[in-house]
Amino acid sequence: QAATIDISKINVVGNGAAPLASVNSHGVPRGLRGMANLGNTCFLSTVLHAVVRAPTVGGFFLKDGHNRELCTAKRDVAVAEAVNAGVLPAPEDEHCLACELDAIVAGAYSGSADPLVPSNFLHSWWMQSPEHLAKHKQHDAHEFFLSLVAAVHANLSPSERAGGAFPALGGAPPVGSKGPVSP
Repeated sequence: QAATIDISKINVVGNGAAPLASVNSHGVPRGLRGMANLGNTCFLSTVLHAVVRAPTVGGFFLKDGHNRELCTAKRDVAVAEAVNAGVLPAPEDEHCLACELDAIVAGAYSGSADPLVPSNFLHSWWMQSPEHLAKHKQHDAHEFFLSLVAAVHANLSPSERAGGAFPALGGAPPVGSKGPVSP
């Protein structure tokens, strides 16, 4: 006689991450939420769904591993300093992919059934990595994943990097590196 397991009681926990209950009270997987396609962005939706459900990454952001409010305040200061100096702000000072990924994770686990619309995330990614969205063509999910890991890692503060959700996803670039590191 096989034992019956109540899957609503199973928690998925990454190393040092917040627990991600596998299903909600209706038996629907938590963190599973539709995502609007914004034109040739199915590669983006596929990778974001996988990243959001990864216990280490989802747990990192659900535990406030990246504080959006503090990051926004720091970026506002950097932009103001650039403007006062008469120079254009750096794209990473205006757009933070870690903040946008934090918003995607929060939205996925909010309990809403409405589809997520990753337009802010897409805009931030485009501003930091315009070469990856050139000419509105189809893109490879693997290429996007590597770019995402590198860009979000670069947007995390040194203390956030030490808490490290992203090394579990195949490695992250060394501090100051511009490109992804293959596992």
